[in-house]
Amino acid sequence: MGFDANGYNDNGGTAGNATGQQIFNRQSFVGVSGDFGSIQLGKQLSPFILSNVLMTSGVGNFYVNRMFLGGAGGLAAGGTGLNFSGFFITNAVQYTTPSISGWTLTAMTTTPSGTHGNAMNSGNEAADSDRYTAYRAGGALGPLNLTAAYQTRKNTYSSWNAGGTMQLMEGLTGSLGYLTNKNEGADAVGSYNAGLSYALTGSTTATLQYAKGDSNGGNQSLTNLTVANALSKRTTAYATWARGTNGISGAIGQFLGTVDKDNTTVVVGVAHSF
Repeated sequence: MGFDANGYNDNGGTAGNATGQQIFNRQSFVGVSGDFGSIQLGKQLSPFILSNVLMTSGVGNFYVNRMFLGGAGGLAAGGTGLNFSGFFITNAVQYTTPSISGWTLTAMTTTPSGTHGNAMNSGNEAADSDRYTAYRAGGALGPLNLTAAYQTRKNTYSSWNAGGTMQLMEGLTGSLGYLTNKNEGADAVGSYNAGLSYALTGSTTATLQYAKGDSNGGNQSLTNLTVANALSKRTTAYATWARGTNGISGAIGQFLGTVDKDNTTVVVGVAHSF
């Protein structure tokens, strides 16, 4: 689960939505695995979101590139709001193949009983009115680590992405990716991201990540610069400078600011894995 040390709500969520003030609000699932691959049932990270993460130099950690500018100027999930309803999928069934020449395929769908807005269906909506489906392929091609994915939520949005990372030299890794999202009844919005991550020492890494979208005349962008130092295997201290332009907020947990406004955010913290 996630939490906000400043107070009442889940990290990035708001009170009363699908993630705020709940335990097990990110992933909670059971599954089996073997030579056939793996099958998992429950609330799980979307394969589409995983694909977004794997095509960034920061690999999603320490506030690096929290927003990959797809859809509604905002979420990698496809403009679904701040409640992560496209991130962690409730009532999901997911199958991942075993490795085939270094490649794996993943498919996810929600159960027929379904949910609405990622909350339990109260009976006011048809069982599959917003059914979610996603697919991902990932693997290595020489020095390239590639990933591509597609997602759709019925009557809401559809998206696809493609990209990857590559070690450019000892200690230096580059990343590049593209995402496009189309909300129901709206035009498609695309964006790309590019980044570099360099190991300054054995425990300290500097990461630069840049994303630019084609909405609002193509002037929206987000730049993150992070320095992270591993204090131990479980604990890392970090500092991030973020710059958002033309209405994109650099603040964590707030993806949209005031249109035509630029802003800068500085974040410092300590991350610990339990």
